[in-house]
Amino acid sequence: STRTGGLLGIHDLRQLRADTGWMTDALIDYAVTVYGGATGALRNHVLWLAPAVVSAGKDGNQGAFDNSIAAALGAPAFKLDDPAVDLPQHAKAVLFPVNTSESHWSLLVLYHVETPQQNAPPLKTREFVHYDSLGQSNDAAATALLQKLLDNNYLSQLPVFSKPNALVQQVDGYNCGLYVAQFARKIMEVGRKLNGGEVGAGTSPSCDTLRAQILTALEP
Repeated sequence: STRTGGLLGIHDLRQLRADTGWMTDALIDYAVTVYGGATGALRNHVLWLAPAVVSAGKDGNQGAFDNSIAAALGAPAFKLDDPAVDLPQHAKAVLFPVNTSESHWSLLVLYHVETPQQNAPPLKTREFVHYDSLGQSNDAAATALLQKLLDNNYLSQLPVFSKPNALVQQVDGYNCGLYVAQFARKIMEVGRKLNGGEVGAGTSPSCDTLRAQILTALEP
């Protein structure tokens, strides 16, 4: 329907209505790109790759990668970790929702960072940050995604990602997808790397609140 942006089916809505239901790929995508007046996959120079796109590229064969992540990023005529070259669609951040065996979601973000320098142009760097509400649970999945990008010439080397110390770990077994949605929505709102306060605002209770707000918005 128009209200769901054409993204959601009956199964998705049933998952959303269940207080402890896991967020599906489509629900996460809806929460980031449609809900609350969101304006699609590119906002404030932040580019979102849909969960289904990232999962297909990470876990599928070469054809699946070409039809998903490669199609979203464009031909690898550049290296994502080269700060001298623009990111796809001139983005300042690229958001990769990462999944492990349909059981846990996290968010891997590539930031383009420009640090002011005295009497010199800004220092341009690239940084991968992994927002995982269950500590190291999705480290292997995030590394597998980076390896796939390296294998397909989107990276010059396998990067090391950092983790924000301010991230409050989830205290439930079902809100990881809502953590991803919260962080993605905030990054797209502010158009830059999240600070400690913004990271720390993501909690299990705030996820429950977001679930209720999305459900209310969808009800006739």
